[in-house]
Amino acid sequence: MQDGEQHIGETQLTTSNQCITPNPPSEYLYNSWKTLIPTLVLPFLNYMSRTLGKPLLPCSPSILLCKQNNCEQKMMKILCLLFDCE
Repeated sequence: MQDGEQHIGETQLTTSNQCITPNPPSEYLYNSWKTLIPTLVLPFLNYMSRTLGKPLLPCSPSILLCKQNNCEQKMMKILCLLFDCE
């Protein structure tokens, strides 16, 4: 092993002072997140202030997204794990 190299399993990591330029898809993804995240902060804080320490409201047994009467119905069960409950 040379200086600046570290072996983890079969992967060899090299530490150097090289700067790696991101490719265009990575730049696009980064910029998308950079634009989106600030728009989520205020709604998240509002949600937390409304719900913190309060019991969850019961959910409807079914959610209907179709606005017409002739839609095909599908059933799906979803299990939610709430880690912050006592």
